[in-house]
Amino acid sequence: SPKKFFYKIYFTRHAGVSLQTVRLLSFQNATKGSMSAPGCPYDNSCVESFFAILKKELIFQKKYATIEEIKTDLYRYIELFYNRKLLRSTLGYMSPVAYRLAFMQ
Repeated sequence: SPKKFFYKIYFTRHAGVSLQTVRLLSFQNATKGSMSAPGCPYDNSCVESFFAILKKELIFQKKYATIEEIKTDLYRYIELFYNRKLLRSTLGYMSPVAYRLAFMQ
C-alpha cells in the first residue's frame, strides 16, 4: 500500500494581516499558525524563498489581463517546473517529485 503523506499547512502573518485574523483562519481550517519571534523569521524561510523566486521568475515577467491567466501560469510554474525540474539542495539536489518517488520506494 502506498505511504500516506501528511501535510502541515501554515499561515504566516505578513504586513497588513492582524494576529487575530491569522488565529481565526488557523482555527477555522485546523491549521497551525507560524509565528516566529520578532526578528527571527527562520520558521518560514523556505516559503519566503519560494515566493521571492516565484515573483522574480514569473510574476514580474508578464502583465496579466485576467485571473485565469494568473491561475494557469501559476499552475504551470509550480506543478510543471518548480516541483518537477527545479533541484533543491535541502532534498539532496533532487526535485520534490523525484524525492517523493524515491521515498515511496
